[in-house]
Amino acid sequence: MSHFLDISYQSLNKFGEEICGDQVKIARTDTKTWVVLSDGLGSGIKASILATLTSQIIITMLKADAALYDVVETILGTLPICKVRNIAYATFTVVEIDHHSFHFRVMNFDNPETFFFKAGGVQQKIEPKILNILDKKILLREGMLEEGDFLAAVSDGVWYAGLGQTFNFGWGWNNIAEFMAEILHSRVNTAQTVVERVLDYANMLYGSQPGDDATLIGLYLRPRHSAMIFTGPPGT
Repeated sequence: MSHFLDISYQSLNKFGEEICGDQVKIARTDTKTWVVLSDGLGSGIKASILATLTSQIIITMLKADAALYDVVETILGTLPICKVRNIAYATFTVVEIDHHSFHFRVMNFDNPETFFFKAGGVQQKIEPKILNILDKKILLREGMLEEGDFLAAVSDGVWYAGLGQTFNFGWGWNNIAEFMAEILHSRVNTAQTVVERVLDYANMLYGSQPGDDATLIGLYLRPRHSAMIFTGPPGT
């Protein structure tokens, strides 16, 4: 391939917690790449276990060639529901990318909407197809990645950064999108650059004391870079 799918992710732990309640799993085969972000209810060890189980089951089934729809149906059928809040114990976003065409699919269950930017940081909205699986609403978005395009998924800890401080209702999707667009417009050359800058700013909005686990995954389709390495016996 003349292009390289650059993937980077980073998390902020909720202040006072040693373990992150968000989990990311990545798997690759010769034909596809999958990235899964799961956010466990609450924080700490319980949230981490729930998110780990959810993301691991999804990635294991996908690697075994299970259909994406069947994977989502299986997870929704097994996730317990909190009796107090009447919500699932873990949310998830699944990104599937075909290596040949760079066609992507994103299936989202109760996580914030994904971000998609064309080359140069031009934001592009993708209207979702709403799927009803086991009485749960799943948002499906599809598109094509071209050179310079950037796709990002976040947990709600990024969305709510600065809640009640800098922003009344948190950082929010539109503000995050504008911030990412500015970074991408500066012609960054790695996904890690975008991820680090966004989470550094989110941490600043939290006053370096995040009120929730916050995770960002960035997928950047860029030209493949080559390196030449010379090796030999050590000099005397």
